Amino acid sequence: MNTKQLPENRLTKSDSKGKAPRKPVLRFSPTAWAKLLFMRDAGNTEVGGFGITADDDPLHIIDFMTVEQENTVASVSFKDEAVADLFETQVVDNNRQPENFARIWCHSHPGDSPSPSMTDEETFKRVFGKCDWAVMFILAQGGKHYARLRSNISSGYIVQVLLDVEIDYSGQFEASNQNDWHEEYKKNIKPMVFQSFGLGSGLGGSCKQKQKGQGLDDETMLKNQRSELYEQFDGLYEQIQQRKQTGENTDELEAELESLQQEILELEADLNIDPDENWYMEDYVDSDNAANAEMEVQF
Repeated sequence: MNTKQLPENRLTKSDSKGKAPRKPVLRFSPTAWAKLLFMRDAGNTEVGGFGITADDDPLHIIDFMTVEQENTVASVSFKDEAVADLFETQVVDNNRQPENFARIWCHSHPGDSPSPSMTDEETFKRVFGKCDWAVMFILAQGGKHYARLRSNISSGYIVQVLLDVEIDYSGQFEASNQNDWHEEYKKNIKPMVFQSFGLGSGLGGSCKQKQKGQGLDDETMLKNQRSELYEQFDGLYEQIQQRKQTGENTDELEAELESLQQEILELEADLNIDPDENWYMEDYVDSDNAANAEMEVQF
């Protein structure tokens, strides 16, 4: 397998004097950043896509590209055929390698928190877990962002490192093209419309969900409910942590969190999902401690 190595000034390793490792940087061209902001603000749902990178720097995003997808306020689901078309276009027509268009997963969060939800973590592991490396980037509505590099080193050993994020004005970049971006948004972003008529125990009840012009089967409905609950769980957990930092009482919120977790477990039982596989959150290596790994991340 051909590998690309991160440019020397972006390697996560300690220098010759034993100082703390330099944190890798995920860079956006101004045009790519502007397009990502445009897509984030064009609707009320999450929006996902891929970072297209420079040939000589796999962490320098020069374009943001969406594919056809179904979107809710808590999830993004890419169409399989649309991803296949992306590979064909980028490899055959543009002569790009997958590490330059299919390794950096970018998506937005409609709220103020960029922290990955459990759905995000599951997706990142399931879709990108077998890649030699991948990046999850999240941009929240309020402007905060989150970026994490996952690298499969060898023998099943995984290193995950938080990345700094920069907008790079040092090189040439194209002007914005909001008319084309708007057409791309209309073509690829398919918001799901939810119509709720009461919720029973475990969120079974008679909650009906429809996509514009298309009905959904029971399993899809349950999966969408599950994604929404995961997002609520993450938001509630974050509130608890914030209140604990300020010394506020969290008993009421923790009781609500426990109740919400029970609802999720009941819903996952209806989907025949093993709970031991879904409350799993991988630990990651913060770059401040990554020197202990004594290795370079290869690309």
